[in-house]
Amino acid sequence: MTALVVVLILVVAAAGVFGGMLLANRGRQSDTTSASAATAAPSSSAGTAAEQAAPPTAGPILPSGPALPTSTTTYSYQYVDTPSKNISCILSNEGVGCSILERNYASSGMQDCPDREFSIVALAGRTEVRCGEEYLGQSGDTFHTLEYGETTMFSDYACTSQSKGMTCWNTITGRGFTISRKSLIRF
Repeated sequence: MTALVVVLILVVAAAGVFGGMLLANRGRQSDTTSASAATAAPSSSAGTAAEQAAPPTAGPILPSGPALPTSTTTYSYQYVDTPSKNISCILSNEGVGCSILERNYASSGMQDCPDREFSIVALAGRTEVRCGEEYLGQSGDTFHTLEYGETTMFSDYACTSQSKGMTCWNTITGRGFTISRKSLIRF
């Protein structure tokens, strides 16, 4: 009987520790989302003051999605492109959309768009190909180049630029995609 009581106490204590860890992670996520949401105003031709002044943070701070290397630098940009300028993405409160100009999808048997750009979005629970839409910005938008290994977070969405392509996802659900010249991967 005493052993059963001791086991029960240990189980309750472990559940309390686990619950505390979950709440701590949720609080950190809310702080990150709040900081990102503070820069939610659309960019002007010079970019928002928050975007220009937002200091990079080191290390992975994303609760879900792809595992990021510890050297990753994170920004709060809404309009980004890759160093090659082949992929451009716009992050918003509703999702993240990217367009890629040069790719080999059709010749590899993958879904492609007949237009010049191939576009895809990640929403909270799904990804969608959006032929006919483009995420290249408009006159006056300031796009920031995400160097390889850098990440941007805006609202509940993030994108990481790597030499293998751009990976974007919802930081809450983990749903997203990686696009590159050679392939499109949804997750």
